[in-house]
Amino acid sequence: MEEIQQINPQTAFQIEYEQKRLLAVAIEEKRRRIRENGIEYYTPQIYQEPFHKSNKRTRLALGGNRSGKSVSGACEAVWYATGTHPYKRIPVPNFGRVVCTDFTNGIEKVILPEIKKWLPKRYIAGYHVESRTLTLTNGSTIEFMSYDQDVEKFESASRHWIWFDEEPPQDIYNACQMRILDTKGDIWITMTPTKGMTWVYSEVYEQQGINPNIDIFHYNTYDNQYVDRDTIDEITRGFSDAEKEARLLGKFIQMSGLIYREYNQDVHCIPRFTIPAQFPRTCSIDPHPRIATAVLYIAVIPIPQFIRLCKDNNIQLNGEIKGSEHIRDVYVVCDEIFPTEPKLISDTVELMNAVEGDYYVSMRLIDNSANTPDPISGKTIRKELESYGIRTILADKNIPDRIFKVRARLQTNTLYFFNDLPETNWEIRHYAWDDYKIGRDYKDPKEKPRKKRDHQMDNLGYLCLASPSYEAPIVYRPKRSTVDSLTGY
Repeated sequence: MEEIQQINPQTAFQIEYEQKRLLAVAIEEKRRRIRENGIEYYTPQIYQEPFHKSNKRTRLALGGNRSGKSVSGACEAVWYATGTHPYKRIPVPNFGRVVCTDFTNGIEKVILPEIKKWLPKRYIAGYHVESRTLTLTNGSTIEFMSYDQDVEKFESASRHWIWFDEEPPQDIYNACQMRILDTKGDIWITMTPTKGMTWVYSEVYEQQGINPNIDIFHYNTYDNQYVDRDTIDEITRGFSDAEKEARLLGKFIQMSGLIYREYNQDVHCIPRFTIPAQFPRTCSIDPHPRIATAVLYIAVIPIPQFIRLCKDNNIQLNGEIKGSEHIRDVYVVCDEIFPTEPKLISDTVELMNAVEGDYYVSMRLIDNSANTPDPISGKTIRKELESYGIRTILADKNIPDRIFKVRARLQTNTLYFFNDLPETNWEIRHYAWDDYKIGRDYKDPKEKPRKKRDHQMDNLGYLCLASPSYEAPIVYRPKRSTVDSLTGY
């Protein structure tokens, strides 16, 4: 029998120790290489890749907390500054700008460390503290700025690219846009939309598909493979649904505060068609001396005739019209007047006459403010309109009732909007409750609409609350007495 060789325990320990030592050395070496050449070890997650590949000049990445949006923004900045972008050619040297909420908590504690984490050490030439500018060995520079600086500070020399981390004030964003005008540079915003439907929503988010230079991306905290789902659920356990939508899914939270949530653009917005003159128009006027006077028209059409008109004009209705004993007509918002600048009453009347033409206007409502005398002339807007032949009825200002009336028509699909009414269609998508918030202790005792760009919504409420209806014309035929039974005369 062959003798079985025994391994000395001391030898076995030394082998195991040496293996562990080599493994520790390898791990430390990898960490050193990552520290020295961070961006070379960056692998975008599947939802981050489209953001980096996009060639649009303006990119908006909406993400929840810890969704990886700031990592995307920082790595994009490093790729641009170093000219090593894997998906596009970026000439160097170039001059970039990073803008954040504030210097202490934003730039110094978050953004600058994140940039340095991904920027290879061989590219760092120096950091100038006073100007907060990072200089690279290839000649590129990255300046760091804050939203609490005066807007004049942002109107400096040209930049090739600008990264906004979190939502910027509009005046700062506009000033920065001018900095990339001559360079045809790029802008990207990475943000969690906790402030609601601000200017970013209307001027950037809603412009995708309209402006060919805008691209939108959504980051979801749950998609980040480096964040534990159970931890997320534990942290957000006390959050409201709206707060979760914003902080985890990157959704504009004030969508939950919209007044007309029943509105569906695919259902209630239809192409324009010719409305026969037999169906009356009803008009509402919201006058203002310092801003443009808003005028809105609806046509009142019985449900069967409306369905027939849509069929004749090849318009596909996407929702079922739910008529009732109280709702027998469809209201079609067919025309609007909302000039970009204030106009005289005579000019407004001229615009109204051009819109109305030969159509029959059964009723004209007007906001109660039109009955307030001018402190100088003593004349009211309502009286002035009357002098031009525009007679009006004071509208009912009951806010809850008019909102309920509009909502009822949206729910029953008996309120439609022609798709070529830009102001009205914008307002109904943004009409929200005042001071809507998502905080845990939030209470809303007043429930009043936000008084900002809501003039056509006031008009719409006045019209629906007035409840105009279609009445078929009655032809009067007088009775005749027969004199002669043969001739009938």
